[in-house]
Amino acid sequence: MAMDDFINELNSDDELTSLKALRRHLSAHIAVAETHEVAQLSNKLQAVLKRISEIDKTEQKGQPSDEIAKRREARRSAAKMVKTAGGSGVKRRTRGT
Repeated sequence: MAMDDFINELNSDDELTSLKALRRHLSAHIAVAETHEVAQLSNKLQAVLKRISEIDKTEQKGQPSDEIAKRREARRSAAKMVKTAGGSGVKRRTRGT
């Protein structure tokens, strides 16, 4: 990966893209690092991996606001179907009958 690509990914507005670029960068540096640098780089890599994992779990689980929006849309769709089918299904008496 070219340094320009790395910098562009690192500066991305998407946190996950930035973290994955940093993960690749740190991994490459650990592979060629001096013995006394490996521990520090490994600690940084572990922090990046932890954050990536947290984001992945959140995306798999779905944001609470996404779940609320899905439920709201389901309610609205059901209400439209009832309205299209001719009302609420409850027959109302009219005056005089």
